[in-house]
This record gives sequence, structure tokens and C-alpha cells, in this order.
Amino acid sequence: MSHYFVNNAALPDGNHEVHALGCAGMPSDKRYLGNFENSAEAMMEARKDFWQASACEKCGHGRLVDSTTTRTRISAGVSATGIHSLLEKFT
Repeated sequence: MSHYFVNNAALPDGNHEVHALGCAGMPSDKRYLGNFENSAEAMMEARKDFWQASACEKCGHGRLVDSTTTRTRISAGVSATGIHSLLEKFT
């Protein structure tokens, strides 16, 4: 498990990067997300506040769980179909 943070400032493409504790690219303007097994779980938490969140290329991609279920859940969060499915559940 590792502690994760999300960058409060969006990148030029609109993404808010999720970083693991100790990342060389850790921003100074960040928010603590919590302690998670992998960056996929941390990204799901970050997406509660920032719809566009992605794992840091320096520290996050190697921490993704190699699981179809996790990848599907992450993909649903950014696809148009996933957005509509989520909106239907909450309206």
C-alpha cells in the first residue's frame, strides 16, 4: 500500500495527475487522497473531485493492478458510455 495525492492544478489537457508518495514529480499544490493498494484505486478516489484524473507517468503506471475488472472500472470513468451510465444511476 502507498499514500497517494492528486494535483489540484490541472495539466494543459485538463487532467489532474495522481502521484504516489515519494514521486519525483510530486506537485506542491496537492491534495491527500489516502492509502491505497494501487494507483487505480487512488484515481477512482481522485475522480470524486476531478473527473479527469490520470496516473503520473513517473510513478503511477507501474502501480496499476493487472486486472480486467479494475481497468474496466477506470475506462468506464472516462468513456462517454460510462458517463451516461453513471448519470443514469444518480438521476
